Amino acid sequence: MRSIADCHRSQGNTGSLNLAAVGINTDEQGAVLVDETIRSNITHIYAAGDCATMPQFVYVAAAGTRAAINLTGGEAILNLSNMPAVIFTYPQVATVGLTVLAAKNAVSRLFFVSSI
Repeated sequence: MRSIADCHRSQGNTGSLNLAAVGINTDEQGAVLVDETIRSNITHIYAAGDCATMPQFVYVAAAGTRAAINLTGGEAILNLSNMPAVIFTYPQVATVGLTVLAAKNAVSRLFFVSSI
């Protein structure tokens, strides 16, 4: 049997689930530790949403679809490298992609200048 936990709030409400009793690893706040396939340390248990150790942004909610794919035998990986972040204020503020520093570091690894 495969299982999935999917919660949507600012902090997962996992306290009453007694995850330690079945050996699921969690962080200090009770969020389930997951890998890039949304899988916990128990190979048939996945976690997505606010109950998992993923960034707490609205667009990460789509991670639940990756868990569903993997539950049914797929091999979907969640790539958060270009995930948008939105602050729902007026006016709205949003970011996506690399920071300037991260972009400079990525470019410096891709290109080098030869003095020969």
